[in-house]
Amino acid sequence: MLVPSGNGHWTVDARLPVDDLAAELEVDLPDDEWDTVGGLVLDTAERVPEVGESFRVGDVVFTVVRMQGRRVAELSVVKDPLIEVE
Repeated sequence: MLVPSGNGHWTVDARLPVDDLAAELEVDLPDDEWDTVGGLVLDTAERVPEVGESFRVGDVVFTVVRMQGRRVAELSVVKDPLIEVE
């Protein structure tokens, strides 16, 4: 569910629990309202995101790689406080 893809990037199944991702990346991620990384991204986006869109949560940038209908299915994740997201 969490696969390193090189250079500090990971491919993540959106069903991965937020706590598991936070522990693996050694970062603080909010986990109040969602159980999964996909839920976190949907809440951050405040709408159904499109493939290729990126969202920052703290020092982590999530990019939507694959959708299944209205559900986020797969994400690319990078831990980097310097990446700018438009």
